[in-house]
Amino acid sequence: MGLPRLSGTEEFIRLKEINPGIKVILASGYVEAELKTEMLKAGARAFLQKPYVPADVLKIIREVLDS
Repeated sequence: MGLPRLSGTEEFIRLKEINPGIKVILASGYVEAELKTEMLKAGARAFLQKPYVPADVLKIIREVLDS
């Protein structure tokens, strides 16, 4: 979610404008619960919390691709 020039939220909105059906997985070390909920309601498919467990990352990617 933390990006150098643009917030993850802003980038997510831009991506959804370009392709409303895009499958987005959010990832961050910390994100406020309200923002996470808003992003998921807005169409993000999943959220990964740091530190990442490789097996969990692969599982979520597979689930999102298959959905």
